[in-house]
Amino acid sequence: MPAIVVLGKPDFVLGFELAGIKDTIVADESTLKEKVIEVLNDKDTGILVMHKKDVDALPQRVQGMFESSIMPTTVAVTEDQTTDEGFRKQIQKAIGVDVWDK
Repeated sequence: MPAIVVLGKPDFVLGFELAGIKDTIVADESTLKEKVIEVLNDKDTGILVMHKKDVDALPQRVQGMFESSIMPTTVAVTEDQTTDEGFRKQIQKAIGVDVWDK
C-alpha cells in the first residue's frame, strides 16, 4: 500500500506524527531539495504532504516536479483556509476523474 509521507520542518511534521502518520521526514533549508527529489522518486510513496512555504522555497525546477507529480500525489498545506477547489484539482490529477463534477 502506498505510503503517506510528510516532509518539512520539525514543528510541521510533529502534528502529523501526533495524528498517526508514521512516515515523516524532517528537512531544513539545506536538505529540503534533496529530500523532496528523493521522495518524489520513491515508488512506495502515494501522497507527499508539505507546507506551502517549504514548496515555495524550492528551486523552480523542483517546484515544477512537485506540482506536476501524479504519483505520488502532492499536497501543499497552509494555515490559510483551504478551498475545496484545490483538493478537487489534486484528486482529479491523481485519479484522472473529476469526482465533484458540477
